[in-house]
Amino acid sequence: MEIRYQGGASFVVKGDKTIAINPLPGSSAAIVLKETRQKPTAALVSGPGEYEIAGVLIVTRVLPDGHLIHAVDLAGVNVVFAGDRPAGIDMLAEDLGTVDVLVVGTSDPGEAEKASRDLNARVTIPFGVNAAKVCSALGGDPGRSDLKFNWDGSAKHPKSFLLRPPGRRSRAA
Repeated sequence: MEIRYQGGASFVVKGDKTIAINPLPGSSAAIVLKETRQKPTAALVSGPGEYEIAGVLIVTRVLPDGHLIHAVDLAGVNVVFAGDRPAGIDMLAEDLGTVDVLVVGTSDPGEAEKASRDLNARVTIPFGVNAAKVCSALGGDPGRSDLKFNWDGSAKHPKSFLLRPPGRRSRAA
């Protein structure tokens, strides 16, 4: 499983299928997940429920502020995209299952750190203006970032990992 940061709140997750989360214009993927509700299409998950699209299991729930949170099972690795407003995510922990990778925004660093701890995420990928601060608080190396994160769910892993979008050399997600 590979995760790439595209900038903003946009990510591409590759496993057996490609999933775009809040995709940039012109992006293509087998499955598209949005942080806010949209008019549904065959490959777009934009509301709460449990889905199986192209063989990929997806659990989508609504946070108290109305934003969507998605849990995607790719080859046995549960990736949860909490968006930039994870407040109240602890109430959804049972629905989301074991969180292998949490992708979380950092506009409120305390909420991002709390979400990681409440969900007992094995790996947290923070993004946004306070990503380095959250990475450090969760035990990651804020001085190290990469274009992609690869993991099969079993190998040794960092507790927190910074991604940077294409075209940037040192600034993290």
